[in-house]
Amino acid sequence: MFNWFRSRPPIGPAAPSTRSMGKSGKISLAEVFVPGGKPTITYVPREKLGLEATVRDHIRETREILLLIGPTKSGKSVLTQTVIPDNVRVTIDGTRVQDREDRFWNDVASKAGAAHTIVSSETKSSKSHTVNKAGIGINTDRGVGRLVAEVLPLPTFEIGTKNETTEQQAADVQRHLVTDPQEEVIKLLIASRKVLVIEDFHTIGPAVQRNVIRALKGPVFEGMRVVVLGIPHREHDVVAGMIDMQGRTRTLQMPMWSKDDLKEICDKGFKALNVVPADNVVKQFCLHAFGSPNLLQKFCLRLCQKHGISERQSKPVKLTLGERYENFFEEFVAQEANLDVTRIVSDFRSPNENRLKRFKTSDGEELNIYQLVLLAISQKLPATMIAAGDVTRKIEEIVAGDPPETEAITRALSRLGSLSQEISEELKIGQPVLEYDSKLRKLHITDASFAFHVKWGRI
Repeated sequence: MFNWFRSRPPIGPAAPSTRSMGKSGKISLAEVFVPGGKPTITYVPREKLGLEATVRDHIRETREILLLIGPTKSGKSVLTQTVIPDNVRVTIDGTRVQDREDRFWNDVASKAGAAHTIVSSETKSSKSHTVNKAGIGINTDRGVGRLVAEVLPLPTFEIGTKNETTEQQAADVQRHLVTDPQEEVIKLLIASRKVLVIEDFHTIGPAVQRNVIRALKGPVFEGMRVVVLGIPHREHDVVAGMIDMQGRTRTLQMPMWSKDDLKEICDKGFKALNVVPADNVVKQFCLHAFGSPNLLQKFCLRLCQKHGISERQSKPVKLTLGERYENFFEEFVAQEANLDVTRIVSDFRSPNENRLKRFKTSDGEELNIYQLVLLAISQKLPATMIAAGDVTRKIEEIVAGDPPETEAITRALSRLGSLSQEISEELKIGQPVLEYDSKLRKLHITDASFAFHVKWGRI
């Protein structure tokens, strides 16, 4: 049986010399540092963790669902995009699905190359019309799945019949929709040997999670390949959604990026551009990226732009942060607003909050309970999980006089979590930047950008 994992050459980022060049014939800055995109020159496989090999071997050898767990923007999507070729990978965004199971299967059908067609034509000569019912099939265009199509004849599945004539008023044109493409889509995925990748599975509603996993249980046993992406502190939700897959799932933990891993991104990028960073540049960038390769890519991009670097330099150019490295991060925060921080700080400074009791800090500022909580959190970073007790103790250190009561701090933490949830629902981003677990009394910070802006922004 043909296996594209065995047939492909070793997968990895192209060397700088093989990259497409700009008009000047030089590597452009946009090719090197690509925050939010798929890096090539600055791609770091973290080989010591064996992530690529594990994903590749698991999909090739086993009949289980692979659960890939890692922090937000830690490179989960980049990993699957690198290991699994574009023409074989079917990626579904869980934040788009939420509580719509029909949307999940429709998205799978669309991205797998299935064709949904609804054709309705009115017959003017009589009180009847012809309806071509929806059909679903595999797109056999060579651009969709060339590697697979060359080896395996791709079948076409049809739902319903064609050219059905019904007697109705001429103006009343009916449309017949495919309401449940699930079975045929699954057949399509198995036949074409595509890999289903479900991103942000934790944002899908619990009922939809269970229904989707139940539907995939049999197909996975038959050889269908499925990879599910989630975040650490919501792993139990994902496992609960997969209760029917006990014994048929494998978890791969994708840890936060170490400073050494982040440094490799800097080294590769600056070398490709022929620029030389000052001694403290890489150190400070890796420290304040809070384990996020995406945030680090932004730092490097911004520094190059500040020095007018738009492409590879013919002679080495030195990059510095100036007299105070703090200035760089403060300017970064000022120029790139974080909507969550802006909204939360704005809400905590609203007229309603002005009636709250204020507490004097050792620096002479007067802050309300919510501002104190944010300040305490900023001083506990880069921790991604902060216990309520730690926040209380930090506030006691900050306040010059009597600190607020423990219950007031707990309520403020709960309010902070609720407000973050409200913002995520309003902006439709799926995952709140922080969540408060009232049972365990722990605050989980899920977004490095949020943490950075809390650390360096004005509270």
